[in-house]
Amino acid sequence: MRGGPNAAALAAPTTIGVSVSSALAGRVLAEDIPVVTAQLEASTDRTPRERLTLEAPYGWVPRDPADPLNNFGQRLHVVQTITTGGTTARVKVGVYQIDAWEETNAGGVSVTAYDLLQRCEKNPMDWPSSPPGGATVSSEFQRLAGAPDEGGLQVIVDDGDQPIPRTFKWGTSRTEAMGKLAEAYGLAWTVRPDGALHVWKPATGVASETYTGRDLLIEASRKSAERRANRWFVGTTGETPDGGGDAPHYNGIATLYDAPYQPAVYGVVTERSEMQMTDLEGTVQQAAETYRAKALAARGTRSLSLASDPRIELWDSICVEAGEEVVTGTVTGYSIDLADSGAQMRVDLEVYASVHAR
Repeated sequence: MRGGPNAAALAAPTTIGVSVSSALAGRVLAEDIPVVTAQLEASTDRTPRERLTLEAPYGWVPRDPADPLNNFGQRLHVVQTITTGGTTARVKVGVYQIDAWEETNAGGVSVTAYDLLQRCEKNPMDWPSSPPGGATVSSEFQRLAGAPDEGGLQVIVDDGDQPIPRTFKWGTSRTEAMGKLAEAYGLAWTVRPDGALHVWKPATGVASETYTGRDLLIEASRKSAERRANRWFVGTTGETPDGGGDAPHYNGIATLYDAPYQPAVYGVVTERSEMQMTDLEGTVQQAAETYRAKALAARGTRSLSLASDPRIELWDSICVEAGEEVVTGTVTGYSIDLADSGAQMRVDLEVYASVHAR
């Protein structure tokens, strides 16, 4: 969770504003760009994770490659200013690279920007590859993310670093390879507000914030989740290390037999994944077990309506007191209006604990 005033403080009369600056090659092009609208949407299910759309008034339409809102590598640094109780705090929301802009009918400019994972997404590797000898989670993520001085990203492994085998075989997509590596070891990965790519092992421990109807919670609608898998198949593909032909195929299978997901009643819903490896049968079984453990931890989904809280990030663990029910879960998506302090924000929650008060 980003820093800033807690939910209790935000429940008091609060003014939230947005400050946007533009930088190119480390040089600030403009500060406090006037913003008419600014919307930030995020989801753990897509790459890049976050999309920023904003509109600036007449006079900010780009004309030269080095103009603040052009798409030649310009990065937007977004900060929310929160004034409550006579005190003003600054919450660093993130860094976003401009992908496209379009002149509006009113003569202003509409800008679309994404988090810095787009630098990896749009720059596939020239050839398929495998980790070098002695590789670790951190060194391989850095290799896949590319060197920062060559257009890549700085990688920070906050938790979960360990040696990895050379037998992984990646295609040319950097982000797909990073996703497969993360899946194999139960890791989360995303670009944080500091602009670096962070990797860590997510935990469903103590919630970082609790929301109630007495502070920021407006609504906590219940809805069915998509029919989840109750069988996970992870298979290997690839060639022998000497390139002399197809390697033996290994697979890992994990099945959920507990009610209400027993196959005879629920049916079989299989989630299938492939890992390009030449051996290590135990690794693919570990990946299958990781998928099953994650599914067992989830107890459904919630869609929350909150008063604006710019501290919320993907993978945050939060608690919600909704009437007689207390639910705890992980943030899997959100949408927030950065320019309107009175607007509600939507938060998607994967619930892993639910308790009914007596």
